[in-house]
Amino acid sequence: MDHAIRRGFAAAFPGRPVAGVRSTGPSWNDDNETVRVAFADDRRPAAAFLKVALDGDGSRIRRESACIGTVDAADIALRVPDVLAADPDADPPVLATAPMAGDSVLSAWSDAGRDGTETLTRAMGAALASVHTVRFDAHGEIRGEARDQPTAGGAKGLSVDEQPWTEVLVGRIERMRAIASSDRLDDHFDRVADAVRETTVGLDDAPATLVHGDPAKPNAVVAEHPGDAVSPRERRVGLLDWELSHVGDPAREVVRAERQLLGGPRTETAPRLRAALHEGYRGRAGALPTGLAERRPVYEAVGFLGFSGFVDKQSTLLDENEDELVAWAEDELDRRLVRVPR
Repeated sequence: MDHAIRRGFAAAFPGRPVAGVRSTGPSWNDDNETVRVAFADDRRPAAAFLKVALDGDGSRIRRESACIGTVDAADIALRVPDVLAADPDADPPVLATAPMAGDSVLSAWSDAGRDGTETLTRAMGAALASVHTVRFDAHGEIRGEARDQPTAGGAKGLSVDEQPWTEVLVGRIERMRAIASSDRLDDHFDRVADAVRETTVGLDDAPATLVHGDPAKPNAVVAEHPGDAVSPRERRVGLLDWELSHVGDPAREVVRAERQLLGGPRTETAPRLRAALHEGYRGRAGALPTGLAERRPVYEAVGFLGFSGFVDKQSTLLDENEDELVAWAEDELDRRLVRVPR
């Protein structure tokens, strides 16, 4: 247990003995460290996930804890982890959550087969639609909990720094720049931010809902309804890791999910899986988010920055020459930006 984790553990679980600590896997976000801790006593829970903000910024811990509480209180049939401890003012800021029963979508995916992956994808679509039922009057960044400001849908309220969606999105772009591991394509962030500000698709008129912010396979846990006669099509997922949540356009989250769950910058999303994601979403929400087709080009350009900012790590991951990958990325961003209406 390193020093930051040891201090975070002491703040979250003073006096509890530890049986073991293990990593939750590789992360490209160096601002946090997350581990799974097994306790050496007979108290419950027997284990916990411990996240510490290595950069000392407690705002992410405050936001994640508040959003989990909001979703848990809302009548939207979506599982979230139980918060065991949260101290955004600790040194380092710390969040502890109980493990969620079930397998991650990441681990379930590899053995799911064709029908199984479609089932999991439908479940993810339904989960995101559930999140998006928590509605707001304006877009903005979530600062924490606000007990005196109830949220539409029956959830306890969130403190939101209201801003036009255009500015929230530009802020998200700057956040991506800040955590990027490479600056070789730093100009991509400026070019995409300019496109966001200049587009004529009416970003600020988009619906304002709670969005998870990081709908990736490791952040989703598969659950099934109790009973032996449940159809595989009824599988559901719960969502964890809410630190990137905000009040945004649900259409962007659908586009992001298509990329993070089903494809990537160098691979095309399989039409059957995109259809399954949309089917699951419509089954819960009745329809896809309004304006999805019109705003898609903007969000596909924004989403590409997750590649541009980590082109060095992408080179290692894909086992491709970095210079060649940079040249491809330059051309690919050009292709995406030309599709953005301005």
